[in-house]
Amino acid sequence: MAIIEGFNRNCTQKILDGVNGQWASNFRLTILDSNNLKESLESARDFVTQFKDGEVTHKFQGKSYTFHFKYRDPWEWLVDLVTDPTLSNSIMWYPVEKYLHNGSKITRIYDEVNTGKRWWEIQVTVSLMNIWNTIINLEDKGKVSSTTKMHPIVLQAAFLPSEIRNASGNGGGVFIGLMPIVGNPNDSIESEDDTHTSVEIAQFKREIYHKVIHVIFRSIQKRSHHGDTLACGDKVRRVHYPGFLIHSVNGEEGCSTCGTRGAQAKHPCPKCLAEKMSLCMLSQNFTPRTQEDMMDIFRKVKDVGYSSRMSFLQDAGLHFVKNTFWKINNSSPYDAYSYDLLHAFDAGEWGKHLWPLVLEVLKPVKDGISRRHANLYSLTIAEMDFADGNSFRDILKLLPSNASLVHCIRVCTILRSIAGLRVVTSDQIDAYKKFLIKYEKWCKVTVVVSFIASSLTFI
Repeated sequence: MAIIEGFNRNCTQKILDGVNGQWASNFRLTILDSNNLKESLESARDFVTQFKDGEVTHKFQGKSYTFHFKYRDPWEWLVDLVTDPTLSNSIMWYPVEKYLHNGSKITRIYDEVNTGKRWWEIQVTVSLMNIWNTIINLEDKGKVSSTTKMHPIVLQAAFLPSEIRNASGNGGGVFIGLMPIVGNPNDSIESEDDTHTSVEIAQFKREIYHKVIHVIFRSIQKRSHHGDTLACGDKVRRVHYPGFLIHSVNGEEGCSTCGTRGAQAKHPCPKCLAEKMSLCMLSQNFTPRTQEDMMDIFRKVKDVGYSSRMSFLQDAGLHFVKNTFWKINNSSPYDAYSYDLLHAFDAGEWGKHLWPLVLEVLKPVKDGISRRHANLYSLTIAEMDFADGNSFRDILKLLPSNASLVHCIRVCTILRSIAGLRVVTSDQIDAYKKFLIKYEKWCKVTVVVSFIASSLTFI
């Protein structure tokens, strides 16, 4: 009802009448009608950062297009957090280092954002006495109904502990705005390549993205360079420098935040300059993208002809887009681009690539399996919602003995387990790097080499 009627006045009244009527026994809301609800919402808005109306215009193929969107001021949100007395004892103002001493060995531990190296590197640039207000940017285009796709932007305060910033209560993530979806919402970076038409459309999308981001984050641009003094919740005055430490995004949003080209480009990675066919070389180190280098390329191609410009940009995997995050100090989008486990590992490496390959390998043995296994296969493994331990063991038995695919899955599982740890040590990080080399080895010797190689381009 809410989706069909769009939560209009009549829809709201029907829901209130139902809750206060026969839908629930011995239950009655203090809100009786839509007027009561409107008054309550207006009063509640005084306690949160308000939404504003934004608008950007950009030309494409000689025609101007205007996009409207809603957003909140991120600086107002940050001020609310650092001046909140109930959060003052929980805020992590500075980076720290943690170590475990077991009597014979000292091992470094990473359990929160402020225990990492990057925060330390930036803290030095803003002075040890000042505060770097670290922000996590989460973006993910998705469905809100069967016919509607939206592109929400959510911010989290990385200076708050994970149990607070990941919750829905005070200090949790805030819905900061909606990014307009340009063109067909079902299009993705998978279909983007280096052809003229594809580049033109993709660049237009990136231009709109960064114009919208400029409007949303303009309140923190100057403050990220010069700071702003606030009386915090513990009544101590501090100088605050806002900035982005993490962009928790999938591949499509990563190309948007970094202004890079899509999956079919010569250099598709938002993080480094590896060529597309080299992304499966997990044991190799490639030249990282730096903000200084990308800005230098942008400045150089401004004054050259179209053909030369496209050639330079293609070699760098960039679009001719002035990145808004360049204007925010200590917020390099290439450093902030993070490895998102949900999209890159669970739904990507395993869900889209290794799991389909497992099903392909199982197909040839379908006719020769035992009655027990036949009953299992008749359930259609790919569609199983539930199975007991014996069923999962039977699935494992169907895999070829000592097949390299089995080793691929085993090492992939180990990598996922280490990457998902809430508390990780320096030894475990070293182990991860070693298993990454093993994963590359087993993928190379897998029978279906081409399938695995294509899978690894998303790591």
